[in-house]
Amino acid sequence: MGSEGMTAVLANNVHATSEASIVVLPQVKAGKLKAIVERMSRELEAGVKSAEFRDKMLPSGIEPEPGSSANVVAFINAERDRLGSLAKKANMQADKWRPRHRARLIWIRLPCPPGIRPA
Repeated sequence: MGSEGMTAVLANNVHATSEASIVVLPQVKAGKLKAIVERMSRELEAGVKSAEFRDKMLPSGIEPEPGSSANVVAFINAERDRLGSLAKKANMQADKWRPRHRARLIWIRLPCPPGIRPA
C-alpha cells in the first residue's frame, strides 16, 4: 500500500499528505486517487472563485482565474506550442549544461500528467 500517510488519505482520515512518487505512483496507476483529486480540485476551484480570496490576491497583482484541470492542461499545451514556435523562429537552441564538479547526477523522469504533452 505505501506509507501510513497514503493509507490515511485513502481512508479519508486526513485531507492531504506529502509522499514520495514511489509511494503514490502505484495508487495513481490503480485509479485509487482519482476521486480524491477530483474533490480537491472542486474545493480549490470554489475557494478561488470566492470574493474573499479574490480580494486578498488583487492587491498583490494576482488576478485569480478559476478553471478546471482541463483548462490548465489546455493552457500549458498552448503555451508550449506558442513558445516553441517562437523559439524556432528565433533559431533558439537549448544550452548544454555541464556540472562544474564531478558529482554524478541522477535524473528521474516521471510521466507527464494526463493531457500534457511532453516537451
